[in-house]
Amino acid sequence: MLTYKTFEMNTFLPQGGQWYALCTRPKCEKKVAAALTKKRFETYLPLRMTQSPWSFLKKTELEPLFPGLVFVRLQDEQKELVRHMSGVIGLLHWLNQPAVIRDDEISLIKTFLASHQNVRTSRTAVRREPVLVDEPASDYKVARMQHTVSSSLSSLGYVLIADMPQQKPQLQEEAMPRIYPYYRYTDAS
Repeated sequence: MLTYKTFEMNTFLPQGGQWYALCTRPKCEKKVAAALTKKRFETYLPLRMTQSPWSFLKKTELEPLFPGLVFVRLQDEQKELVRHMSGVIGLLHWLNQPAVIRDDEISLIKTFLASHQNVRTSRTAVRREPVLVDEPASDYKVARMQHTVSSSLSSLGYVLIADMPQQKPQLQEEAMPRIYPYYRYTDAS
């Protein structure tokens, strides 16, 4: 069973700046997010609770939905300060520029995690313009397949994929013929 928590802090600092994705060392996402929060940066780290795959070890742990990435809102002057923090490798780049994550994509991640369970991510090609399908029941764009829902994050190069619960068709009892077991009578007593 997967459940989701977010590690974020809304500060009273000016909301100027843009969202960037910080690349971190392996397994350092929570430490980097905590250090950024302590320095009063607005951060967002989507986490999912997973159980260990071993049958003899029932351990639940929180792991990042995007391994190696922490989202942070920065102004241009703050980029160098953040790059030299412990655990940070650098900013995610695309076309030799730091990749700017749009506000609507951050809100799409939050909304998608709040409305779906069993969400996983997959890498995809980074596109300048997203190719998405409108879903009438929600405020974000998704693509529906047979038993999954997916939403593309074009500036990150990821796709969020959620498994839809399958509804079994309910059969009427009258339409189902009753099958009685067939017993073979033998005189082997």
